[in-house]
Amino acid sequence: MKKLLLALLLLLPTVAHAQTARVVTTCGTLPQAYAAGATRDLTQDVNGNQCGQVSMIGVEQPDVTGTFTNATQTTSITSTSQDGYGTALISITGTYGTASAAFELSDDGGTTWSALSIARADGSGSETGYTGLTNLTRAWIIPVAGIDLIRVRSTAVASGTVNVRISSTSVQTSPIPTIIAQIGGNASGTTGAVVGTLAAAANKLTYLCDFDISAIGGAAAVGPIVVAGGIGGSKTYQLTASATGAFLSKNFNPCLQSSAVNTAITITTTADATATAVNVNSSGYQQ
Repeated sequence: MKKLLLALLLLLPTVAHAQTARVVTTCGTLPQAYAAGATRDLTQDVNGNQCGQVSMIGVEQPDVTGTFTNATQTTSITSTSQDGYGTALISITGTYGTASAAFELSDDGGTTWSALSIARADGSGSETGYTGLTNLTRAWIIPVAGIDLIRVRSTAVASGTVNVRISSTSVQTSPIPTIIAQIGGNASGTTGAVVGTLAAAANKLTYLCDFDISAIGGAAAVGPIVVAGGIGGSKTYQLTASATGAFLSKNFNPCLQSSAVNTAITITTTADATATAVNVNSSGYQQ
């Protein structure tokens, strides 16, 4: 009996060690048993280091659906949070007459909304909504990185019912080839206002990635500098006197999007009657 008890005691540390090895989870690793969307607090890794919270996002979240009728023609259908997702799809179906709506985005959880230009799934261009449609089935694809929420805001439904569906996925999918054209908006002058323009293009958005302004001569300043045409309204910057040279440089990450398709972005200096040279250089792209 004593020999049997001794043998059991010798085995206990081995059993305890084996159980510990099975239950301690390495940081960043979740058992497959946890459901998509679940959040698990991993207290420690195998070395005793404290771990943060890890979220698991499934491939696709449940669709948001709704309808617009004549009685609800000025209402909106809003997506769930787009955080962590790469692409969303808006589609409309139904039997309806003369329906119109706008697409909008929010980057502050729904407090403010801005126009959203998105690509038609059939590859025929980009749109900021739909206008005067009747009984059409149509879909649009949206890259949602950096966007909190998207919504479809109805403005008119003459008759019938418009069925709306918003689908989001963490898998980046884009059946439409994306062509990016690099552009620049450079200009120079002396005593008058100087305007650097990133030109507009039909069915495309313009993006401003960076600009710089240099000036020399005279005691006056070529500021304020106004950047116009971008989403969210104009941006204004100050610049000191240019007698011994003045320089302003700005970078946007992500690049500043134009407020709508076929819209130019301009960088305009203030006239300086005594300046001898003023230069505006900018770069971006169209998509």
